[in-house]
Amino acid sequence: MSFKKVYSEISRHFDCDSFRKHVDTHCSSGLKQFKKIVRSYLFSHLLFLGILLGEVIAFTLSFTFLSKSVLIVFCLAGIILTVFAYLVILFYFETKKPQQFIELKNWFMHLCKKSLPKDLAVSEYHLFLANSAYRFATHLMNHESTSCILPFFNESLKTLVHKCASFSHGKDIHRMKEILLLVSIAEHVQLIKQMPKNLEAHASLANTYIALAKIYRSDAKEMREKCRKALEKAIQEFKVLDYYSPNDPWVQAQLASCYHDLKRRRDEIFHYENILKLCPNDKQILFRLGVLYFQQGLNAKGLGIYEKLKTMNFSRAEELIHYYEVTIRQEDVESS
Repeated sequence: MSFKKVYSEISRHFDCDSFRKHVDTHCSSGLKQFKKIVRSYLFSHLLFLGILLGEVIAFTLSFTFLSKSVLIVFCLAGIILTVFAYLVILFYFETKKPQQFIELKNWFMHLCKKSLPKDLAVSEYHLFLANSAYRFATHLMNHESTSCILPFFNESLKTLVHKCASFSHGKDIHRMKEILLLVSIAEHVQLIKQMPKNLEAHASLANTYIALAKIYRSDAKEMREKCRKALEKAIQEFKVLDYYSPNDPWVQAQLASCYHDLKRRRDEIFHYENILKLCPNDKQILFRLGVLYFQQGLNAKGLGIYEKLKTMNFSRAEELIHYYEVTIRQEDVESS
């Protein structure tokens, strides 16, 4: 059985089991708890901003219409006190919120463990818990929108509110997803420690690392480094699969995809060439390999791919030769 089928079997086994119904219920409950936590902080921010706005208006009116300096001083002192109190509470929120997310994770995993059959094998126990945490993270991914935070009903405000919600709560959603994916990884590791050659666990763990890398994608240097490390760990897991099944096209494709995200084109080419040895007439692989050849200055190989695709009457053959033209023009610009 190929690893593509093995990985599909993991999902099928988890989805078809009655345990999935319990997990879906727990995910829905967990999502409600997450919304409740986030909304409580939002309303606290809005309350302070409302008070501050009222004080600023009062200060402006007292400064404009009243000549008594005492009232002006009191209004200014109120503004300073409100700002100070807000900063103190903001610091408290930043300390309390991560702990609440961890408590939510612990609560969710406790419910999942209670739902597991008592006679479950060790391999299934850890794998099911890992999939449960991953499933909750997926629920958060699917609800990463305005409706996840606030119950707005006016469609005309949907775009604006979505941008504001993404800015305000994007970090909270990503942090919760990170916590859940790290739990999933930990459960996979526990399984692999007991069953080192469990290839299902390695395939599932690699997929979890890729999901983790996706939430780290950012322009920030720290996030880019985390993304790189997650992808490299995924590569190590795929290499385990490649060691036990060196002729599996799916494993080679996953390795090529990881190297693509890391911008390591030579390694990406190597694995696409491996796929081509196994599937010599795969037009999509030929096209992708041709593009990489041209981008890396391997024009002779790229032209060979182009000629083969033309012989096969592939519709995207002319699109491929465009990359050759771009390479030539770029060389002309650099030489001039």
